[in-house]
Amino acid sequence: MNGTKHIGITYFFAILTQFVGAQTCEQHEHSYPFLRCGDNEIKHKGRSSEKFEFFYEKLLKLQVHGTGCLNILHFGDSHIQADHLPNRMRQLLLGDQTAWSEGDRGVIFPFTVAKTNNPHSYIVDYSGEWSSVRNVKSDGSENLGLTGMSISTSDPSAMLKITQPQTGYVTSSFTSIRVFHSVGQNVPKILLGQSDNLMFQTTNESRGYTLFGLKESMDSLSIVFDFNFVELASSVEKNATQEISIYGISLESGNAGSTYSALGVNGARVKDLLKSNLLEKQLSVVEPSLIILSYGTNDVYQNFNPSEFRKNYTTLIRRIRSELPHVPILLTTPGDALKDRTQPIKELPQLIKIIHDVAKANDCAVWDFYTVMGGKGSINEWFQANLANSDNLHFIKKGYELQADLLFQALIQNYLNTIKN
Repeated sequence: MNGTKHIGITYFFAILTQFVGAQTCEQHEHSYPFLRCGDNEIKHKGRSSEKFEFFYEKLLKLQVHGTGCLNILHFGDSHIQADHLPNRMRQLLLGDQTAWSEGDRGVIFPFTVAKTNNPHSYIVDYSGEWSSVRNVKSDGSENLGLTGMSISTSDPSAMLKITQPQTGYVTSSFTSIRVFHSVGQNVPKILLGQSDNLMFQTTNESRGYTLFGLKESMDSLSIVFDFNFVELASSVEKNATQEISIYGISLESGNAGSTYSALGVNGARVKDLLKSNLLEKQLSVVEPSLIILSYGTNDVYQNFNPSEFRKNYTTLIRRIRSELPHVPILLTTPGDALKDRTQPIKELPQLIKIIHDVAKANDCAVWDFYTVMGGKGSINEWFQANLANSDNLHFIKKGYELQADLLFQALIQNYLNTIKN
């Protein structure tokens, strides 16, 4: 790893002491003896360790020089949409170090408008009539991007407002707002509600976004639409429907720090993310440093097709690599769970083996959470320990935060081992 082999042992331990926010697995093990801490590691498959150097170089640069941005995209299902695990990861990555004190909020989606659960880390208000599309219910004909969802309106009174709570969650002020949206002749112009703070506005039609540059940083925003803009365009057919679709919003500051975007959709399977025809284009815009893929729970829950799962996961990874060949990809295995609250999912070990096989064939790393949480039957122990929901499938907030602590430790330990060697 370039630039890391000559770090002295004193500096190595200085780095280690900076990551003080998370309890280690061994510390958690006193309260939760069912954890398998010896297995809490990032397992490199194929040539994934070489690809992870890209991520670790950025991490080291941020830590040593306080420059650059560590941009992590975490795709998944309801475990990710709820944002408990991602929010804890943000807390741990930010810590209390000066070099990590800022960063960006990353890509968000106004779930409230789509009539589904919104993360508590930001609040969405809206007016007007909206429709929505989720990849889990899409036939693949609609445009979708990173978030796997879209909201659309043809209502001139439509408005979006996003605010961040001041306590309990990681909040980040921003100096620019990037809105991914539909483009074309019949699309109304998107406008920033706080127009007095607008420095510039530019729309990139080929990449499908509008970027707002701000005079001063903000921690909330509102978006409105100019339908008269369409009427002034001479090439637009008279009486054509004017509609705009929003695919996601990226809140950016340009500050050094870490960014952790939660890109989960309730009920999502691997094949659902494949419906995102705008995925590659939007990935090239946000430029991630690490991509985490957490799928499998819904794939295996009913009508599991092993060959289809393997094929779909391979296709997804290859699509990502076609746009970002240098970016490391981490696959996580689903946790132990019960079907209909009582029945073990007998296909789960087979799915986990496929994840390891796909990772090896495609130079990805694996974090085997199924094993780390305790393996077969451990969901019962998580429930008894007040970590899991009574559905024996999801965790409560405390459980997701424990999962984040374990993932964070595995990532950072792998990083420290890399720079030490």
